[in-house]
Amino acid sequence: MTPFVALTDIDFSEHSTQRMQQRGFDMEDVAVIISEGIERRAPGNASVHIIPDREIDARISLIKATGVNKKGLRRLMRLRNKAVVLSCDGMIITVEHRTKRLGPVA
Repeated sequence: MTPFVALTDIDFSEHSTQRMQQRGFDMEDVAVIISEGIERRAPGNASVHIIPDREIDARISLIKATGVNKKGLRRLMRLRNKAVVLSCDGMIITVEHRTKRLGPVA
């Protein structure tokens, strides 16, 4: 897990900004995925950040059990199968809806 990323610390490419609008991502989604997700290497020296389904499921169960943070519950449900792709210098290249699994966590 990466330490929490401030929205002001994130650089977005023009392409990623367009894709965020098209795919229903907001800046907070991106910050949460980068901060709380796992990082996987991708082709071209890039990295893909996602929050694994099992982590989302565990957090949803906790929220439902405690009845706390309903806004957080909605956000978690929105983040399922969403990914952020970063270049090696930390710029957001694109955002995507994951249709393929990334494989086991190392």
